[in-house]
Amino acid sequence: MSLLNINFKQMCIAALTFFPFTDTLAQTAPAQNNKEVYKVVDSMPKAPYNMGAYLSNHVQYPQAAIDSGIQGKVYVQFIVETDSSISNVKATRGAELGGGLPAEAERLVREMPKWAPGTQKGVPVRVYFTMPVNFKLEAPVEDTIYRSVTFQPRAPYDWNSYLANNLKYPVEARQNDIQAKIYIKFVVEKDGSITNVAATKKIAIKPVMPEAQIQYGLPEEAERVIRQMPNWTPGMMEDKPVRTYFTVPIVFRLQ
Repeated sequence: MSLLNINFKQMCIAALTFFPFTDTLAQTAPAQNNKEVYKVVDSMPKAPYNMGAYLSNHVQYPQAAIDSGIQGKVYVQFIVETDSSISNVKATRGAELGGGLPAEAERLVREMPKWAPGTQKGVPVRVYFTMPVNFKLEAPVEDTIYRSVTFQPRAPYDWNSYLANNLKYPVEARQNDIQAKIYIKFVVEKDGSITNVAATKKIAIKPVMPEAQIQYGLPEEAERVIRQMPNWTPGMMEDKPVRTYFTVPIVFRLQ
């Protein structure tokens, strides 16, 4: 087992660990051209080049993941063919991370230069391999925005009363009987102030309509009421206040 840490643009780090595929796949499996595919062989396949140099020159942390602070591990399964090429590339565990990370992990593996094939009794054979790709954002501590913290940020006042007294139903939405739930993502800063306010998801209550059509001033009003909230109690990582992502639903319903 080896561990490679690669520094690249935008203060990001990708760490990759290599090991032969050991999950529940059978020792042999039907595959392309009906050739046997092994999990473990006498001589495992390997990259005959500096993997660290390859990764540092090719890894591209997706901008969508950077903007959303998404990081995590994506496991990519593939086959090293007898001619040294890479085939059957697929992100398995970690595919739910989103933000373009699974696709980038697959691209990274798919475009690798050829490996030295695995051999069984001196004969090249097809071999399963799994590569976990760990995407980790690195930034100055004061700029890090956390999704999971020891203590979540919270409003030190009655949240429902604040909404009841401050939320204004847009006239256009009222006139058209538009009702919906708007999810607003924002950052609670270390001093409790609210920044980076944005509507991220919209669900129609009445009438049924595609998300893209839920407008009528509802997203703008939901963002406004969040942007103007009094300061919150910030999130805490251990005993220190930190910048924290938070999402709340704002429901527009006509009585």
